[in-house]
Amino acid sequence: MRLHNQRWRAQKRCAGNATIPPIASPEGLTAEKFSLKFALDTITWKAVIIGNNGMADVAVVSGYEGITFQEALGTGVVQTTTIAKDGKSVHSRHTTAIKKLTPTQCYGTCK
Repeated sequence: MRLHNQRWRAQKRCAGNATIPPIASPEGLTAEKFSLKFALDTITWKAVIIGNNGMADVAVVSGYEGITFQEALGTGVVQTTTIAKDGKSVHSRHTTAIKKLTPTQCYGTCK
């Protein structure tokens, strides 16, 4: 993964608009269109996730093998995306709704 020194230039689009097989959930393996976009300020090391509902701050954990973005939600769950140096990625989503936990994990690549 190449990080740029210019502010907000290091944007990683995870999986683009591609179908990411598989997505693992309690119901089994499925394939669906799924994408995420992050913007990272490499001066302050602050980042945001950019989605359909706008932007949200995410925590950044960086190391020599890759980078992880963590989004803490108001429901008390954390969603995590890890991107390896070669662009392979995994997104772990732990959703709670109506007293039900629905975990999913998506695998793909980042460009």
